[in-house]
Amino acid sequence: LFREKFIDFEVGFQFSLNSREELFHKVLDILDNSTFDPYILYLYYQNKKNLISNQDLLIKLLKIEKYVSRTIICNSENKKTFNKNNSDLINGEKGYSSVTIDNLLSRNDIQDKYFIDSLKNLKNNKVASLCLFMIELHRIAYSNGKSSMGTLAYTYSLEHIMPQNYEKYWSPNIVPVYQNGLVVSNFQQACEIREAAIYNLGNLTLLTQKLNSSLSNKPFVIKKNGEKRGNRTFNGLIHYAQLSISSELMNNQSWSEIEIEQRTNSLMKEVLRFW
Repeated sequence: LFREKFIDFEVGFQFSLNSREELFHKVLDILDNSTFDPYILYLYYQNKKNLISNQDLLIKLLKIEKYVSRTIICNSENKKTFNKNNSDLINGEKGYSSVTIDNLLSRNDIQDKYFIDSLKNLKNNKVASLCLFMIELHRIAYSNGKSSMGTLAYTYSLEHIMPQNYEKYWSPNIVPVYQNGLVVSNFQQACEIREAAIYNLGNLTLLTQKLNSSLSNKPFVIKKNGEKRGNRTFNGLIHYAQLSISSELMNNQSWSEIEIEQRTNSLMKEVLRFW
C-alpha cells in the first residue's frame, strides 16, 4: 500500500484537483510532514478491505490535510503532539479512543481567526508558495464557474512584490506607508508596518522564473516592467506572470500597504474555501 499510494513525484509532475489524492500527498510532502503516515496507511487498508468507501477515504484525507496545514501555518504548539494525534486517530478508528479528525479540527488555536492572522505573516517560503499554488489550482478548476481538467506543476518561484530588502527603494520616505487608508508619518512606526506587510499573503506571487536579484528590490514600476542597462535587458514581473495570481497584478501602477491589504483579504477568502 505504501509503494502504491505514497508517490515520489518527479519534477514537473502535473497536479490537478481531479486527482485530489495525489495533491494531498504533495501537500504533506511540502509541509514536510510524515507523522500521520501510519494513520493514512490504516485508512488505505480499511478502504482496501471495503470497510470505508472511496468517498469516505478522500473526505478523511482532506481533513488530515486541513488539520496539518492549519496547525503548521498557525504555528500551533500542537505540532509537538502530532505523534500522539496519529496514535489517537488509529485507536479512534478501532473504537479504542473517542478522538476523531473532526475533534482535532475543532481545536481553538487553528480556527479561522488565528488562521487568517497567520496568513498575514507567512515567513516560511515553502508554506507561502503552497498557499498560492493551491489558490491557482482552484482557480483553474473552477474558472468562470465551470469545472476544468486544468493541471499545474509545482515548479514556480516565490516573489515578494514589496521586497524584503525595502530600505533603498521602498523606504517610507520614498513610498508612503498607509494604515487604515492614512499615511503614517512616524518613521519608526511606518517601518514596522512596512516590514509586517511584506509577509502578507497579498504581497506574494508565483513566477515562472526568479527575477534577476538586481531587479527584485527596485521600485514597483521598474520591477514590474523590467529595465535596460546598456546592452542588457532585465525582465520584470510582467515577463514571468503566467499564472492568474501574477497576471492580476500587472494592471497596478503602484504598490503599497493599501493594495497589499486588499489583495490579502481577497486571497484569504480563497484559501478558506479549501482549508
